[in-house]
Amino acid sequence: MKIIISGANKLTDEIIKNIDDGINEITVISGDKKVLDEISEKYKIRAVFGNSADTELLTKEGISYTDLVVCVYQSDEKNILTSLVAKQLGARRVICRIDDFLVSKSNNFYQKVFGIDFVLNPDKNVAEEIFKRLTFSGISGIDTFLDEKIYMCELNVNDTPVLNNITIRDCRKVFNANVLVYMVNRDGNIFIPQGDFVLCSTDKIGIISSYEEMVKCFTNIKKIKKEVKNVTIIGASRIANFLIGLLNNSGIKIRLIESDKEKCREILHHFDYVDVINTSETDIEFFGENIAKDTDAVVALTSKDETNLAVYLLAKTRGIDNIVTYISKEDFMPLLYEANITNLISDSSVVVNQVLGQISALESIYDKDNMSDKLLTKSHYKIDNLRIRSFEFAVSKKFKYKNILFSSKEFSLKPNVLIVSIVRDGKSIFPDGNTSLQPDDKVTVLTYEKYGFKKIEDIFDQI
Repeated sequence: MKIIISGANKLTDEIIKNIDDGINEITVISGDKKVLDEISEKYKIRAVFGNSADTELLTKEGISYTDLVVCVYQSDEKNILTSLVAKQLGARRVICRIDDFLVSKSNNFYQKVFGIDFVLNPDKNVAEEIFKRLTFSGISGIDTFLDEKIYMCELNVNDTPVLNNITIRDCRKVFNANVLVYMVNRDGNIFIPQGDFVLCSTDKIGIISSYEEMVKCFTNIKKIKKEVKNVTIIGASRIANFLIGLLNNSGIKIRLIESDKEKCREILHHFDYVDVINTSETDIEFFGENIAKDTDAVVALTSKDETNLAVYLLAKTRGIDNIVTYISKEDFMPLLYEANITNLISDSSVVVNQVLGQISALESIYDKDNMSDKLLTKSHYKIDNLRIRSFEFAVSKKFKYKNILFSSKEFSLKPNVLIVSIVRDGKSIFPDGNTSLQPDDKVTVLTYEKYGFKKIEDIFDQI
């Protein structure tokens, strides 16, 4: 797949790091020669110095047969112009970054008029992810796929002692819900576990289920303590602008603390229903007397990581468990998780998953055109700095492994492959050892290996 990235910055680096798998042909175009040279040297990819809206340059770089153009300049105007030119010159699909809060409200307009296929707004995307986490009262790593019919969440075993020293097979009994453990992170090593895998206190696990079953699971293990009715946001950032709208639409009361008076006035101008307080973000005395008593959740969204971490500690010591902390430097996250500081979020990880999703959509189109029609969709997710691949297959009547229990020796999958869900007659099934596949099932498979599955039979370890 041929991909052109317009703009060289931190986001560009994160995108390339996750899509450069030796298969994609990647070119970066930018007017920032220093950053461009750094990216070129780091990833050994083609880097072109110039204006990405230059028609001659784009034509020379093969824009007419480019599958995907990703515009990630920190200038909305540059991104919109490049998107328009690229689309007019024949690019198959265009992703355009738009940061401005007011401009982003007109996403549908820009998509229709300029032919933009997908609008990327890091601040809005992060706000939506935070809103999901607040819904689950502090559970981290929430993602969705299959049109949000399936939810993926993460749990620290250390925070849930009842999971320590039990097998994956017994987890469902503890959860008392139809939930599947699809991943274990042990000291930075990722496992797709089998039923006899034993958990330890330092593990972080990924679980997958429907929304209803996920809520049931977290309620049973006492992770959802109470409904979120009052949220305190620390920092009047652009992310806060989007989050305020989402919270208000759900009937949640909002308080915002900001030390800059002008930013306070701006928030009140756009959102007169918010309780805005002009004081230091880390005012210990004020926080303890006025915030902790009637706040269900705190979201730290200042521009400084150290301030956000101070807010986390302040809220934690005042008895608030539901805290979401924004971190701009994602490289620090593993260290913070080791220190048991959880529910962290960064814009790069959220945005990378958005881009991976668009690449997956294109790959699925290619697969349907050129391969077996039994492969329905292909997707990618970034979880704990690992690229997880998702495949969805249809089961035919001639399927070799139908009616065989998953616990049977004949039902042997390739290493690090897991069937995570089955859609049968419109209902989702999260399988266990007593499950079997039936004709017309739609089957979702996860792996972190670079398997090129083209039909469902390919997932089996055929001897």
